[in-house]
Amino acid sequence: MCDHEAIIYLSSLGPGLRGGETVFPVALDPQKEGPPSEAEERMIEAAGELLDVSLDHTDKVLDETRLDIVDAARIKQAARDLLFHADHGSTGLRVTPSQGSACLFWTRQDDGEIDRFSWHGGAPVVPDADTAQRLKPEMQGWKWTLQKFKEVPVDVRSNASKMADFVRRTRREAFDKFG
Repeated sequence: MCDHEAIIYLSSLGPGLRGGETVFPVALDPQKEGPPSEAEERMIEAAGELLDVSLDHTDKVLDETRLDIVDAARIKQAARDLLFHADHGSTGLRVTPSQGSACLFWTRQDDGEIDRFSWHGGAPVVPDADTAQRLKPEMQGWKWTLQKFKEVPVDVRSNASKMADFVRRTRREAFDKFG
């Protein structure tokens, strides 16, 4: 169970490669005024549907052996919606891998509940035709990242008040340290 995550990009994409972004399909643009679009609303609903049945990562939904949910088809469609919009960039936020940069985000809200807007995944790295011919098949689609998770202490996990205090404290500490 984690509180926040940092993805550190150890490489940029080389010539002839595109994609590889860290994608947050449910994230809303804080600069945009007005209500969310219809596509954004669907992503918010999809993330909520998954969290309502304790699925906090799309890989858990795509693993057929883990789907013992009453309405598995609806839940699986919610995951597909998130992944489709992540791949096609029609909603959300995309962070391009750039060597030496980092993406820091919280996976929990101030009350300690999982934040549906923090759903994320990695867009595939896609070589152009010339690059694909030059690269070995096992080397196509690579990017190098380092992921660091801030684990929620065991003694905090079962107490909603302690969880909320822990999340607020880690946010405040990070803000004080990094501005």
